[in-house]
Amino acid sequence: MPALIGIIIVLLVGTWIWGKIEDTYHATIGKMMSGDNLSLILLVAFCATVPVCLCISMFGRRKRTETNSAPSDHSQSAAVHTQKLPQHAKLGRYTDGVVDDLAIGAGGKDSIRIPLHISYLGGSGTPTDRNIDVLSYTLGWTPTHAVVPLYLTAFCHLRNAQRMFRADRILDAYDPETGEEIQDLRTYLDEKAPLCPREPKYAGDDIEPPNSRRREPSRDTILIPISPCNVMVDYEDQNGPETCVGTVESFTYVVNQRVTVVVDINIRRAFDQKMQVIKYRQVTSATDPASGNAIPSLGEWLWSHRIR
Repeated sequence: MPALIGIIIVLLVGTWIWGKIEDTYHATIGKMMSGDNLSLILLVAFCATVPVCLCISMFGRRKRTETNSAPSDHSQSAAVHTQKLPQHAKLGRYTDGVVDDLAIGAGGKDSIRIPLHISYLGGSGTPTDRNIDVLSYTLGWTPTHAVVPLYLTAFCHLRNAQRMFRADRILDAYDPETGEEIQDLRTYLDEKAPLCPREPKYAGDDIEPPNSRRREPSRDTILIPISPCNVMVDYEDQNGPETCVGTVESFTYVVNQRVTVVVDINIRRAFDQKMQVIKYRQVTSATDPASGNAIPSLGEWLWSHRIR
């Protein structure tokens, strides 16, 4: 239909143009050529215009078809690319099925060295088998508040250099000593790593009280498990004053210029047994729910209950 409309427009414009040419011809050159001959020339020109318009229309349709088929070709290429993965492998196996949707800030451990054999899906899209030594790892939160591995900093024997590995791209992991397949990567790392990471120098010497002006740390925090203790914490977030009653299971901290700065407090709420992360800088007060006594320094209280 668009081609037909184009042909009609070309014919109308051509008729008008040739009419002007004919008038000019008769006014200047005269009767050197009869009107019948000129009409014949005009007819031949029109007949030649029609196939030209049809060719242009067919060429444009062919280009559109090639353009529309390009995404499907890309999809087929992507499908072939994906088929390189083993049948049982899947992204997010060790991150609770979550890929690219993990929240940072659930802690981690450093100053460790854990040998690991992994099948890793890198940027090329082809899995590679690697022997690595995990030097540190950070934990993240899934949208359902499950704590899973996030990033692994490790020495890669394949590249002979230190590399950062995304846990959601680890397809398989094995214990290099026993050859056993690892089902829960976070549990494996926690069991292999020391219970507490090496405490940085000056850690615990001077613990900062909650400071609302304190910015989020620019480096990875250290996760410290503590002996489960009940606590009632009053804090203030964007929704206003809030209260959380539950069991503290761990907290994260950094050492900044010889001062220990608590970052997050991980509390399992009493009413629904779900984990909640409270920013230490938002805490306004803390109370021991059993005795009703106020906890004067929550940071020191957390530090004294840490598992050594």
